[in-house]
Amino acid sequence: MTPKNTKILADASEKTPTPWGERILARLGGKPLTTFAKEAGLNPTSFRDMVYKVSPGAEPAVRIAQALDVSVEWLITGQERRPRGSLRSADDAEWVDLPRYDLHAFTPEGKPEPAEVIPIRRDWLYSHVRRSKNLWLAELPTSKFPALGIAGDLILCEDTESWAAQGFYLWFLEGKPIVRNFPEDKQPPPPGTWEPDEPPGMRIAARILGTFGLKPA
Repeated sequence: MTPKNTKILADASEKTPTPWGERILARLGGKPLTTFAKEAGLNPTSFRDMVYKVSPGAEPAVRIAQALDVSVEWLITGQERRPRGSLRSADDAEWVDLPRYDLHAFTPEGKPEPAEVIPIRRDWLYSHVRRSKNLWLAELPTSKFPALGIAGDLILCEDTESWAAQGFYLWFLEGKPIVRNFPEDKQPPPPGTWEPDEPPGMRIAARILGTFGLKPA
C-alpha cells in the first residue's frame, strides 16, 4: 500500500464516503480534509460531513468545485458537463437583466447607476444558486480569499442588510469595499445590530454567492 493510499484511509477513519465524497478524495490525492477545507473557506467538520454523510448545498458545492478545479456537475453527478438538453434552448429561455456595479462608485446612500446590464438565463441562475431576485454583479475587490477568486473576477451578489449564515460577504468601510468570510461556528448578531468589534462606518452591502464564471465551454 502506498503512503498516499494509507493517508486517504486514515483520513476516512474507516468510514464509507458518499459518491461525491469519493470524487473529492480522489481529486485531493491524499491531501488532508482539514487543510483543504480551510483553503476552500469551509468549516472542517461540516466539510467532513459532506464527504461522508450529506450532500453539499449549492454554495459549498461551488466552493469545493472551484477549489478542486472541477465543475459542480462533475462533483455531484460524476459527469463532466451538464447535458445540453437540461436547459431550454436560448430562443425559449427566460432572461434576467442583472446590473453590474462599480464598487468604488457606491455612496453611503447605496448603489450608483449600473455600469452596464448583463442578461443572464433564469434557468441557469436557478440551477446554480436557486434564486434570481435581488442579484447583481461586481468585480471582486480583493485576492485575499483564493477559494473565492482573485481581484477583478466577476462575482454574483445578493442584497442583504445583515449576515445570517456562513459565507463571504461584501462590506464597505469608509467607502472602501472589503470582503469578509464568516465561518459556520460564528453566531450572527441579531438583525439590525452591530458586533462590538465593528469599526465605525462599516456597513454590509451583499452576500457573495460565488464567482460568476464566464468561460468558454
